[in-house]
Amino acid sequence: DLIFFANTGDSTAFAALYDPSTTLSNVIFETRPHKLSDTEERRRVKKKGGEIWDPRESSLDREGVSARVVLYVERRGEEVRIAMTRSIGDYEMRRAGVIPDPDVDILDIREVGQLDRHLFVVAGSDGVFDFLDKEEIAYEIGKGLFEPEDHPILACERLLEKVRLKISGNYRDDATIAVRSVMVL
Repeated sequence: DLIFFANTGDSTAFAALYDPSTTLSNVIFETRPHKLSDTEERRRVKKKGGEIWDPRESSLDREGVSARVVLYVERRGEEVRIAMTRSIGDYEMRRAGVIPDPDVDILDIREVGQLDRHLFVVAGSDGVFDFLDKEEIAYEIGKGLFEPEDHPILACERLLEKVRLKISGNYRDDATIAVRSVMVL
């Protein structure tokens, strides 16, 4: 009766309820992506000595580019910049304040209390959540999972096409989405 959400990095996951009487979905829980736009995350990186490059404070301001944690990696002879403040496996970035520690949240589905609705979970990369809001994602996925004339793969394809159409210029990021309906007993 519990759903565990463990999140490290700039991806997002949420739980939502689909209401078959209205075909609408309501997001009931959302994880917190670990980015420099989060004041707490930015403060932690700075406290650990991390350097931050922010395009809003630069003459090289580029639309759609977010702030980055910066580290010069001597053995590679280059500067590395990443948008996330937590990452599993970026060992070198730990010197710049990037940590692997996840946020762990627990959703007790017995407390959801709306058994006439269908529960589902969505996880996606920042390449999806930076371009689409969670309500739009929940709506499409709810239809894809629970409407008889639709399918979750078709819903994901529609969402990824919307992302593709919103990306401008040479900007590229991963756009990944995973969905799962949850049986409430």
